[in-house]
Amino acid sequence: MAMFWSKLRAPAAAVLVVVLLATGLGMALRGGTAAEPGQVSPKPPDADQPPKKSTTDDGPTRPALKILVLDIKISEVDKEGNEKAFANPQIQTLDGRAAVFHSGGHQPVVLANGGVDFVPFGIQVDARVTSRKDGRLCADVSVSHSSPAYAAIKVRGASDTSAAGDTQADGKAEAGKARPETAEEQVMRSLRSVRLIRPGGTVTVDLDGADPERKHYRVAISVRVETY
Repeated sequence: MAMFWSKLRAPAAAVLVVVLLATGLGMALRGGTAAEPGQVSPKPPDADQPPKKSTTDDGPTRPALKILVLDIKISEVDKEGNEKAFANPQIQTLDGRAAVFHSGGHQPVVLANGGVDFVPFGIQVDARVTSRKDGRLCADVSVSHSSPAYAAIKVRGASDTSAAGDTQADGKAEAGKARPETAEEQVMRSLRSVRLIRPGGTVTVDLDGADPERKHYRVAISVRVETY
């Protein structure tokens, strides 16, 4: 019986040696050391470090570019409320940047020094749209309409009304009467509107023109957001 147990211990000891050698080799390959019996194996040096983010050859990802697309519709409205569109531009701009559209012409005006200045007249739309954290858009829209006579008043000053064809008002209002229009107001009208809208919403501005017929104009601006 003693000989039997001695023969059984020899293979068991050999197996234990092989297991210990394999454990030590594995720890060495992982950069650690084999633990002594009864001790906890040490952690690898980077075990507590957060996983590293993978990178690509193109570098870090760029933030999305936000483009605001303004679809503008300018119409003339008759007394019955019928609209007749005569301009339908589309303008692309960045968030918070100004967008300007002019529909009309340029009136040449001779300056005092003999030079010539070309002053625009007609309808001009100035729009600035800014996105908010709540997802809404703040649309700041100004619309103006001027007649060709406005050019002379703008360049020479309101005291010169020869181009306007009307006598300049003194700007004072009599008791019980509305203040008369100044020469500049007779040939130039403007209106500003600031509103909060959702993407895809529309801002509408109605304005009485500065032409002798006092035509009524309507400007509708629809704003949508595109990201690239």
